[in-house]
Amino acid sequence: LLIVGTVSCVAVTPTKYNLTMAANPVGGGNATDLTNASPYAAGTVVNIKAVANFTGGFYSFLNWTAPAGTFGNATAATTNFTMPAQNVTVTANFVIIG
Repeated sequence: LLIVGTVSCVAVTPTKYNLTMAANPVGGGNATDLTNASPYAAGTVVNIKAVANFTGGFYSFLNWTAPAGTFGNATAATTNFTMPAQNVTVTANFVIIG
C-alpha cells in the first residue's frame, strides 16, 4: 500500500481587537493606554493610566470600568487590563471634589 499526498501548514494570525480609552466625565481627566500598541490579541495584558484634571474643577480618579476584560486593580489609577476577545472601551471614571 502506497499513500501519496501533500501536507501544508498555514500560519494562523490571532484575531486582534481594538482598545479605546475614555474618560467619564469627559472633562474629568485623561485615560491612556501606556502600552500603545492597539489592536491587541485576546489575553494581552495592557498597561493603562488615569490622570485627573485640575482645570475647570478638581477631579479625583474613582475607578476603571469596561463591558468585558479584567483589571489588575480597578481602583488604582495605574494598573493593567487584560484584553477580551472583542473590541472594548475602557473608561476611567472621575468624581468632582471641588
